Amino acid sequence: MMDFGLLIAPLMAGAAVFTLALLTGEDVAIGRITVPDALESRGYSDVVITRQISDHIRDVNYFASSEVASLHVEHDKLEQTVGAFEQFFEIQLLITGTRNLLGLIPVYIDGELTEDEEDLVMTVRVYHQEDLPMHLVKVRGEPDQIDSMLRTAAIDILTGINPYITALYFRREEQAAGNWDFPETRRLAEHFLSEWPVEQHFRMYALLGRMHMLKAEHDLTLSDAERAAEYERAEELLRGALLQEPNFLFPHINLAVIHTSRGEYELAEAAFKRAAELNPRYRTTRELWAQMLLEQGKTHEALAQYVAAVEIDREDPELRYRLAKLYREIGRPDLASEQMARAVKLRPGERKYLQGWRALAAAG
Repeated sequence: MMDFGLLIAPLMAGAAVFTLALLTGEDVAIGRITVPDALESRGYSDVVITRQISDHIRDVNYFASSEVASLHVEHDKLEQTVGAFEQFFEIQLLITGTRNLLGLIPVYIDGELTEDEEDLVMTVRVYHQEDLPMHLVKVRGEPDQIDSMLRTAAIDILTGINPYITALYFRREEQAAGNWDFPETRRLAEHFLSEWPVEQHFRMYALLGRMHMLKAEHDLTLSDAERAAEYERAEELLRGALLQEPNFLFPHINLAVIHTSRGEYELAEAAFKRAAELNPRYRTTRELWAQMLLEQGKTHEALAQYVAAVEIDREDPELRYRLAKLYREIGRPDLASEQMARAVKLRPGERKYLQGWRALAAAG
C-alpha cells in the first residue's frame, strides 16, 4: 500500500499545485510537472505545463461525465492569469500538503518532461492511497506537439486514477463513431474488473449493460435473434449491477427502456417508478416514462410526466412545446396556449414555436 506520509516532503518542497474532484468521487492532488530549461525559455514553465495537463484531465472528465447528470462533478475554475496562479501556489501548496497529511487525498500525481535526443518524453506517476499499484504514464512527442502529448497523457492518467472514467470517455467517442462493438471501452472494462475492488464493479456492469443495449438499438447489421441476445445480455449485466448497488439510478432506467422495447409495459412501469423514487428530479426518467405511456395511448398519464419534466427543467422550450401538444390533444387549448407562449418567450426566434403559438391563437 502506498505510504502517503512519504510524499509530504516533496509536496512541501513544491510538488502539489491544486486538487481536482472527479466524477467517481476521487480527490486528486496534481504535482508540478518539471520541464527542461529549453521549454522554460519558450514560455512553458512547470506551472504552465501543470495547469495545461490539469485542464486536459478536467476536460476529459467533463466529457466522460456529461451523460451522468445525476452525479455531481466539481470543476475548478482556474481563470486566473499565470501570474496570479503562481501567487496562489503557496497557499494551495499548504492546503494540499495538510490534506494529504491527514489522508484526505486518495490520488497523488507527479512527473516531468525530459528531452530524449530530438523528442520530448512526458513521464507521469499516479499513486493511490488504496492498495493499488503505481500507474506509470509515458508519452513521446516532438517539441511542437506538446498539446497533443498532454491530451494523450491526460487520458492515460485518468486510466490510472480510475479506468471507469476513461471507459465512459471512450464509450461516448465510440458511440458517436457508430462503433457498436466498443473495443476500447471493453478493454478498459476488462482492466477495471481485473484490477479494481469488487465492491466497485457495479458501475462497470452498468456501463457494459448499456453498451449491449445501445448495440441492440442501433446496430442495423444484427438479425432479430442477435438483437434479442444483445438485449438479454444487457439485462443480465444491469441486474448484476443492481445486485451490488440496488440504489444505482441508471440500471433502473436502462431496464425500463429494454422492457419498453419488448412491450413489457408493467415491468417498464415498475422500473421507471423506482428510478423516479431514487431521483425525483432526473429529467430523463420523466421523458422516457412519458414516451412509454404514449406508446400505449395513455395520454393523460404521459401528460403528468411531462409536467414533472417541465418543473425539473423550466427553461427548456422544447419540453414546453411537447407539453403544449399534449394539452391540445386532451382538449385544453388554454393550457396549450400558455405553454406555447412560454416556449416562444424562451426562444423567440424558433419558427416551430411561433407557428404553434399562432395556430393555437387562430383556433381561439
